[in-house]
Amino acid sequence: MRNSRRRFLFNSAAALCLSAATRAIPAQESAPAGRSADQRLLELFDTVAKRLLEISPQPSLSDETPEGQARRQRAVTGALVDLQNFDSRVTLSLRGRLDYESVLFATRAEVIARDSFKFGRVDRRISPYVVNHLAGSYLDAPDLINNKRPPADGTELDVYVSRLRDFARNLEGECARIRSDEARGIVPPDFIIARTLTRMRSQLDKLAARSILDSVNDPSAIAQGILEHEVIPKLAQQIELVESSGAHATGRGGLVHLKNSGDCYSAALRVGATTEPNVEEFRREGLAEVHDLNTRADRLLKKIGLARGSIDVRLRKLASDERYLYPDTDAGKDRAVADMNARIRAILPVLNPLFNTPIDSHIEVRKLTTSEELAGRVGYRVAPALDGSRPGVYFVDLHAIRDRPTWSLPSVTYHETVPGHLLQLPRQEAAKLHPLRQQLNARGYFEGWAIYAEVLAQETGVYHDDPVSEIGFLQSRLFRVSRMLVDIGIHVNGWTREQAISTLMGMTAQPRALCETDVERYFVLPGMIGGDEIGYYGWRAARVAAKRNSGGKFDLAAFHERGLQFGPLPLPALHRATTSSQRSS
Repeated sequence: MRNSRRRFLFNSAAALCLSAATRAIPAQESAPAGRSADQRLLELFDTVAKRLLEISPQPSLSDETPEGQARRQRAVTGALVDLQNFDSRVTLSLRGRLDYESVLFATRAEVIARDSFKFGRVDRRISPYVVNHLAGSYLDAPDLINNKRPPADGTELDVYVSRLRDFARNLEGECARIRSDEARGIVPPDFIIARTLTRMRSQLDKLAARSILDSVNDPSAIAQGILEHEVIPKLAQQIELVESSGAHATGRGGLVHLKNSGDCYSAALRVGATTEPNVEEFRREGLAEVHDLNTRADRLLKKIGLARGSIDVRLRKLASDERYLYPDTDAGKDRAVADMNARIRAILPVLNPLFNTPIDSHIEVRKLTTSEELAGRVGYRVAPALDGSRPGVYFVDLHAIRDRPTWSLPSVTYHETVPGHLLQLPRQEAAKLHPLRQQLNARGYFEGWAIYAEVLAQETGVYHDDPVSEIGFLQSRLFRVSRMLVDIGIHVNGWTREQAISTLMGMTAQPRALCETDVERYFVLPGMIGGDEIGYYGWRAARVAAKRNSGGKFDLAAFHERGLQFGPLPLPALHRATTSSQRSS
């Protein structure tokens, strides 16, 4: 029964996007005249969204109890049936078809993931472990309580009290799921448990200091009582449970050790890369990419006088060259920010002809504040406002500035600002997506565009007289593709932590501390970070297909417009968006 169900889901997945559904339900056949197919689709979306919101109201904490997860699975499975029963043979506009295919893909991907992962967690992240150093209510709840302020309509305190109760409920529910998984032999590796406990204890200390209530204007005795007598004791119990799991932990990790490892990794990749997974093809493409990048890096390294040794040895030598290092001072960080902003100003005139919609020029880089650095905050973005009232800003993390030589920052700039995320984000907002589309976690599309943006910048000639910075671009590309290959190595080939770290260091010449942190992310989030490179392959393939179908009249600006104007898409739908001859209305 289980195998037939999974076969049904996977056969359904294979028919996504580039083929039309062949079923119609009677209600649609008798739909009143005058209601367009797009209108009927939006009505279906409204119905599905309402059903999902009933079990996962926003912005509230999702129910992490076993019962709450079962309700979510039933609701998503029902939504998939409704979406599959929609008669997609009717004439949808290109926008309507892309909306349909995107929501169908995301819903099917979640159903398949939940069918494969009868353990761990399936939400915007997929992890074999219910609680780890990157996921868990101990991280999610304080963030929501502090940063998602309820409306100031007189019920603000009631909302905070409700969220605190949900926090306590989820901690207890997660404990039940951890015990269930442990009984099945699913325990995080020892190095993940160690890192998780460090973060959990830090959160417990913050909760004990009541920092979670700092954003509440007038915290009541009720809120404080829930925090002190429910939340804190239950988090302490969860910490004890994770500590006890450590007694059964080994250094082994990765999905490869599970009975249904192939299904699990495919399900994780489908969510992370937002495309149908083909692991061996991804590996083949990645290895070919590494060979090409190393060949190009070798030529440029020789050009600047670094001819001896392997690529990683020469890259490390370049990274330690004082000529390219910023001082670890405020002045050094200010200079790095100034260099990045100069890159933005220089590339804007070159980029404008490559996009039909004018690029917002109010884009800049700023450094993290001292308090943000001390708190361990990583770099983040604020999208520019559509009305021009707020600039787009990338806040760069320079706390380890000696590990960020001058030649490494241009590619970061193009990835994070323009033509990368800060060009992409306002177009996503302008698309005015239905709430179901907004919930699509199209990481492959999103990060794939930013990697494509690094390549696009290189294609414009920004490095034509700057071989050192072009080496930085190549190292960035090596890092992205190596992430994918190491992710596959862990979850398909059973690589150990040390094997994965050594491989990543050898392929990218990045510092060990960075590689350790990154590799431990792959162990708990299979297919997520590694899926970024697959997303880039999707953008690259879409451009090749659009050019091939253009009849010799390929318009790069039009390709970019079609690829961005509909918001985040699964990669098969991106292919349709950029090659379809239909109108976009």
